[in-house]
Amino acid sequence: VNGSIIQNREEGIGVVEDLKVSYENVYSGSEIKEGDTLFEIDLADLKSKIKQIENEISEREKNLSRATEDYNLAVSRQDKIISDALDEYKEAEALLNKYNNSNEDEKQSLDKEAIKYDYDLKKTAYNQAVNDKNSNLLMEKRTLEDVKEESNTDELKEKLQNLKKIEEAEGKIASEKEGIVTNVAVAAGDVTGVGSAVYLADKESGYKFVAELSTDLKKYAKQGQSVALKISNSNN
Repeated sequence: VNGSIIQNREEGIGVVEDLKVSYENVYSGSEIKEGDTLFEIDLADLKSKIKQIENEISEREKNLSRATEDYNLAVSRQDKIISDALDEYKEAEALLNKYNNSNEDEKQSLDKEAIKYDYDLKKTAYNQAVNDKNSNLLMEKRTLEDVKEESNTDELKEKLQNLKKIEEAEGKIASEKEGIVTNVAVAAGDVTGVGSAVYLADKESGYKFVAELSTDLKKYAKQGQSVALKISNSNN
């Protein structure tokens, strides 16, 4: 009966997606060692991708910097309004205290109602400015939060780091372990995808022989029975 030797365990080797493959160095059945080159990335395409990501990171950081600056200016404006209101409130309070500490003759020359009215007005204006600060900054705060979310560069920086490692390796994608190639999902001229580009049979996990027996032959097979395998026209 004919059959196939297959792996007990298969592992996929991935790479950053959307990179152009220039050379394919292995094929299904290739026995490889750790450090062997699986395939090579087009360096011109790789450098272009690196530049694009660097520009995008720079643009996002610039947008975040501008949004932060706009928010800080808005905070400064609100703080200035509160500070000015506080100064006027303190002046009105000082005038009221002066009236309260004056003698009866001095009080005759001062308008108590006007002083008290101005004090209450300035106090209310100050308290209102303090209370209004958060609501007046709400739009600017939401804008900053939106830009922060859009300007997150963690994923881009991680991708850039991976691309630069490939660039340092001159575009060569090396295997990190020993094994036998079971499938190559990319070819020269292709671009890498989201999934694994090369699949390896893990030698440490071993292999198995798989065959399908007909009904007639089934009666000769028993669990635990030894069989002889003939591989490549030689008995092993």
